[in-house]
Amino acid sequence: SVFRPFVRLRGTPDPATVRPEAVLRDSLLTLLRGDPKPGGGGWEDVREQLWSIRQDLLVQHLHRGSFAAEVSVASARLAVDAGDVAELHRGLAALVASGPCADRVRERWSATARDEVLALRLLFLTHGGLE
Repeated sequence: SVFRPFVRLRGTPDPATVRPEAVLRDSLLTLLRGDPKPGGGGWEDVREQLWSIRQDLLVQHLHRGSFAAEVSVASARLAVDAGDVAELHRGLAALVASGPCADRVRERWSATARDEVLALRLLFLTHGGLE
């Protein structure tokens, strides 16, 4: 299934429930197109799907790759549209992280992508991000 409810893990994930990267890409594209909408179609349902995608990336150790960065940027954009400062922070956290993995992802970004992330970060900081 393209959509899967977010479930807080309390142990080792069941490999049968973890979606492969190709399915996660389809899930993100479906979310961005907005058709069909998950659950009731509100922001909370979209946000839950973003959490679910990030979780599946994490358990497969794909959370530091270029697709994870795409998910983070999309999440930050959608959070801005929804006015959700906390989710904007979650989306940006991986993008502005320090360390060799984050550096490798940023090295591949275009100047436009770097500028967009900087703009999103400034938006976050001016709307309560330091509280």
